[in-house]
Amino acid sequence: MARITKRKGKAAIPRVPDATRGPSPDPTTNLLIGDILMRGGTTLARLAIEKALVRSRYNPQAAKQILASQTLGRRIFSANASRLATRSLPGALLIGTGLMAKALLDRARARRRAKEAPASPSPAQGKKPDVS
Repeated sequence: MARITKRKGKAAIPRVPDATRGPSPDPTTNLLIGDILMRGGTTLARLAIEKALVRSRYNPQAAKQILASQTLGRRIFSANASRLATRSLPGALLIGTGLMAKALLDRARARRRAKEAPASPSPAQGKKPDVS
């Protein structure tokens, strides 16, 4: 049977069972509880920020409709894109470039729609005057 020896230069981690901080005496359980609390808090903060951003720009009915129209696939894509962007520099560059391109495309489309809107006659202009 192999004998376990202590490595030189590495100090042993002191275990003090009475000094454990947290709801559980097991440190792994405390880490799990902390992780769940952090993720839950982050999710609540993200939802609050989404609502605030949408409500500041649109009326309450439109904001409610926009928030309700988010599909599960869109939420999963968003979570994966943010995970990719935060874990590596190439991922951050890829996601950042894609978001910038999408914003520029949306602005160009809005400008194009604004130019086309005045060119089309309104319903009141197309009617003949009533001469009765």
